[in-house]
Amino acid sequence: MTGYVLLEDGTVFPGASVGAVGHAFGEAVFTTAMTGYQETVTDPSYVGQIVCFTAAMIGNYGVAEERSQSSGVHSTAVVMREVGGTDWTEWLRDRGIVALSGIDTRSLVLHLREQGAMRAAAVAGDPEGQRELETADSGYDPRFGSKADYQAGYRDGWRRGYPEGWRQP
Repeated sequence: MTGYVLLEDGTVFPGASVGAVGHAFGEAVFTTAMTGYQETVTDPSYVGQIVCFTAAMIGNYGVAEERSQSSGVHSTAVVMREVGGTDWTEWLRDRGIVALSGIDTRSLVLHLREQGAMRAAAVAGDPEGQRELETADSGYDPRFGSKADYQAGYRDGWRRGYPEGWRQP
């Protein structure tokens, strides 16, 4: 199944869906950790964020409930260069988490470092979600603010806190 990450500036990073089918919205962030992928997505500090892992392969040592930092997954989606095992992808799918593999994570991280924090959508094998994104007035979930805020590239306000109308997680 195909999938992609769409950043608020319109940049698209294509990949393959390896988790739940659907779409997720959140702030695009990255982690340079070499281990601890399960710990990362269950860490409450990642609530409402699409997490991009910079390590070359994620999922190669499986999953275990005792590694979880909380009782649930807090990230809205997971983005990886390469998946190292089916235990990880099944664990994400069972929890309804959109997960993408085959993403050029190096380019994504460089883009975020150069352009600053951005809101994003992760779409995984979800033609309805793609049509929703293409036809929406703002191109994003209404939680991201008004159409005017989106068109103005609201990143300055984003850095100061939640835009007007944003429902805190």
